[in-house]
Amino acid sequence: MTASKSVHAVAAAATLALASCAVFMSSGVATVHAAALTPSVDVSFISARSQRVTEGLIMKVRPGMTSRDIVTLIGEPAHTMRFPLSRTTSWDYPFVDSWGYASEFSVIVDDVGIVVGKVSSRNDY
Repeated sequence: MTASKSVHAVAAAATLALASCAVFMSSGVATVHAAALTPSVDVSFISARSQRVTEGLIMKVRPGMTSRDIVTLIGEPAHTMRFPLSRTTSWDYPFVDSWGYASEFSVIVDDVGIVVGKVSSRNDY
């Protein structure tokens, strides 16, 4: 289920719950008031996503670059995750891809600070 479908499902369920509560209230004014409280949810992937990451920029990231090169090119990562067995760290950059999907770009950096890989994926929510 996509994020927008999830938001609409939650909003529909909340509206139904409010309407159900209004039926049990004794005042007609309470019913009108409850109906006016239709929930709205603003989900903005753009605001929480990096505006600097693009597919063109992703293509510029190459194995052998340094972590300083990545910070200069993209900026500091939104999150990092350490993988002790492979002695690498994933630098994660959330972004919106060219199709408008919430996505994640990860640069894999070894313990010396050298880029050893990269991966980009769409989020499934």
